[in-house]
Amino acid sequence: MRYKYKCDITAADCWRLSMYRIYHSMVGVCSLIFAVSMIALAVRFFRQSGTALRLLLAAACLLVPVVQPLGTYLRVRRQAAQIPKDLELWFSDRGIYVQTGGKTANLDWNKIARVSKEPNMIILLTGDGRGYMLSNRVLGEEKDAFYQYLTSHMTARKG
Repeated sequence: MRYKYKCDITAADCWRLSMYRIYHSMVGVCSLIFAVSMIALAVRFFRQSGTALRLLLAAACLLVPVVQPLGTYLRVRRQAAQIPKDLELWFSDRGIYVQTGGKTANLDWNKIARVSKEPNMIILLTGDGRGYMLSNRVLGEEKDAFYQYLTSHMTARKG
């Protein structure tokens, strides 16, 4: 079997991944508890508080649903700008062939430390701290078959 993909990762793809990981972690749980608590405080004390406290309550209510996602987007937009736009990956039974900027590299399957299936992408992590992301938009209908292909090579390597 052979797969070939052009990595077309956008800031929106990275943002969705970051938001998923944030809200499926302890930080996300704490953020949601904070947001619910601030909304409850705002509802309870808004009418009897002064202008300064009203502004503070309104700002605190906007932290989790508006400020945190906006800050995350600004951060991942800078990161996504550093991803090469011409990155191509070929997957075969012999390994992974990576091409970008006229440079090429071959990765053996034993160099892949982990394969992670996220809601909107598949991530391959190498042992040297690098990773390759393939969004569901790029994978299309092949995403499930491709993930099974990757995991079969990972389990074959361990066995």
